[in-house]
Amino acid sequence: MRISLAPMEGITNFIFRRVYLKHFGGIDVSYTPFITANQTHSYKKKEKLEIDPYDDKLIPQILTNNPEAFVWAAKNIAAMGYKEINLNLGCPSPTVTSHGRGAGMLADPDRLKAFFEEVFKAEGLPEISVKTRVGIEDPAEAALIAKLYSQYPISRIIIHSRLLKDLYKGSVRLDCFKEFYDLFPAEKLVFNGDINTADDADAVIKQFPGITEIMIGRGLLKDPFLPEKIKAENGIICDPGRIAAFLSELWDEYAAYLSGEKDVLFKMKEIWSYLAVSCPQGDKVLKEIRKAQTPEAYRRAVRAIYS
Repeated sequence: MRISLAPMEGITNFIFRRVYLKHFGGIDVSYTPFITANQTHSYKKKEKLEIDPYDDKLIPQILTNNPEAFVWAAKNIAAMGYKEINLNLGCPSPTVTSHGRGAGMLADPDRLKAFFEEVFKAEGLPEISVKTRVGIEDPAEAALIAKLYSQYPISRIIIHSRLLKDLYKGSVRLDCFKEFYDLFPAEKLVFNGDINTADDADAVIKQFPGITEIMIGRGLLKDPFLPEKIKAENGIICDPGRIAAFLSELWDEYAAYLSGEKDVLFKMKEIWSYLAVSCPQGDKVLKEIRKAQTPEAYRRAVRAIYS
């Protein structure tokens, strides 16, 4: 079973990935947070840092609704050595979807089809996978979207089985995932969403035999040991000291990159909004972390948890 790290905008960036993968095992491949492809044919500095230097365990994700910009980005990224790029059709953020990008592209199947027609007639592209929601407002949309995807040589379909309107609320819609499962070879599909424990992963694998990859994001932030637990790797040591060492190095790496201590505190508090779930008295832990206004106060709060 391949386990991939989900792209989470502002969280699973190149700094987080580098430090996390140094301290924990179980992840086979990571997807970058989205890189915007636009008509200027250029990347922002922070986007370039996501993909340069080349990493053979990394798949760049592109956000655009412009087929020409996508083709440019795909060829440019392929020239760096990448064999696969991923199209973001799943981001539910209003700042993205209001411009008809991310999951917003699903609202206009004809336009999405025209996008694919332009992209897949281009030559010299790497493999193209998609990360998708299953519709906008109606579960019945899932079957139509799956059928649309089946018309194109998409290499892998990562399915976050929620509608756009769901955001991240409620349970994943397993009936919508089944629409894809019934149409595509199982090995072409990746299950994403609500995998917070090893039992969750086992349940997915049992319900959808043949699935060869699952993607985790929030579950990993809540429990950094989760990929190791899912794989039941020999010698798993769920030592809180490993988390403390990870957090310490993550602080140092962010401090070397960001402009000030307030920015670093913001990043670490964002991580803790997930991590506190796995701590005893999680609400109290999170409250203490959020109260910290200086690096010293933050470190005292962390030491109190992992001492």
